[in-house]
Amino acid sequence: MVKRSIFLVLGAFCALMHGLLWRSEYIAETGGAPVPLDLVWGKMLTAPDNSSLEVRRKGSKIGFCRWIPNVGEGAATGKTANEEPEPDGMVRMLSSYTLDLEGNVTPGEVSGRLRFHLRMEFGLRHTWNSFALEIGEKKGHWSIKASEADQKIKLAYHEERPVFEHILSFDDLRNPQKLMADLNLPWMPVIAAALPQTPFGKNASSGLHWECRQDWLRFGHSRMRSYRLKARLFDRYAVVLHVSRVGEILRAELPGDILLINEAIAGF
Repeated sequence: MVKRSIFLVLGAFCALMHGLLWRSEYIAETGGAPVPLDLVWGKMLTAPDNSSLEVRRKGSKIGFCRWIPNVGEGAATGKTANEEPEPDGMVRMLSSYTLDLEGNVTPGEVSGRLRFHLRMEFGLRHTWNSFALEIGEKKGHWSIKASEADQKIKLAYHEERPVFEHILSFDDLRNPQKLMADLNLPWMPVIAAALPQTPFGKNASSGLHWECRQDWLRFGHSRMRSYRLKARLFDRYAVVLHVSRVGEILRAELPGDILLINEAIAGF
């Protein structure tokens, strides 16, 4: 009788565990459990490795980029981590986060190769402090710089020297149609969507609402646990990110049939 009871208990335990495992797999396959956005964003800012990504459009490789997170450290004395080594026992603390996205793309058969470098700096609460983007070809490039502290955006076009400069206030971004007319820059709505909050900010002026869930990313005959982030830009264009459990970018689906895919899984 005792042996039979033990057998029934073990059988019930195994059935329960299998049921929980199936439930976990099923939920992950059908959308996954919600995950706090701040948790995933924090992992993306502190990922242990860079994310090397192929840039594809309609299945064809058109470029390459690298997502580089970095954590700034300061000592109790206020020194930065990149200066001379501190004495043993000195207390270190986080002081900032930075993200760099650098790479190049060939948009079309006629167009030359475009190089770009985006750098964003964040405070300890993951709120952005500054934003700088440079994009262009050999003959010249555009630069866009913004600072949360002074609420200004500086646009400039450089060849050997700046040939165009314009400074905007954040208030100017509330009317992107007027800016497009004044500056004749059709991509002003993109700037308006990105600033003055971070892409994952809770109160982003762009109105972006990010949905974050646990998920599985399939590649070849394999799959990997991931976080899936989804949002719509201007209520029209979908943006989908797959992020590893430690914060690395695995895949990004962007408007215009643009796909970024981590080199580690690009061959599958």
